[in-house]
Amino acid sequence: MTSQQNNEFIRKALDSARGDDFERANNTFDRMTEEQLNKQYGQSGRTCREVWQGYKDHRAEWLEAKEYFEQLVG
Repeated sequence: MTSQQNNEFIRKALDSARGDDFERANNTFDRMTEEQLNKQYGQSGRTCREVWQGYKDHRAEWLEAKEYFEQLVG
């Protein structure tokens, strides 16, 4: 593959890694009360707030990686 093809492959992989978990989590958790957010989420061993924060953190990491890649390749 050419450098341009490699860049496009990586760009598509990054876009795929973005997923829609963050949006789905927002739709679920943003309607919860403080009490609900502090309860355990299913069998996860984490509160709803912790699960939601995990999705927020993942999106921030993804965005940082995407921006870094775009700076490298333009």
